[in-house]
Amino acid sequence: MPKLPRLRTHRELEAMTQEELARLAGLSRATVSRVESGQSAFPGTTRKLPRALGLKPRELMNQKATDHSQMRGLEDVDGE
Repeated sequence: MPKLPRLRTHRELEAMTQEELARLAGLSRATVSRVESGQSAFPGTTRKLPRALGLKPRELMNQKATDHSQMRGLEDVDGE
């Protein structure tokens, strides 16, 4: 399952709390916290969080983490 190591940085750039991001993404604050702490996210979560920030999933993944196994199931979001 993918990880989103840049999530916290982008959330903070938007001056958004975890609670606000969770509400916009339709997730719990606990889910946002877990993903920000480095835990893997389910594909649905990996689509919802970037969308709530106006980003694509790959924009929240670092170069090393962005491999084909992590991008599986996300192509439809990126238009690929």
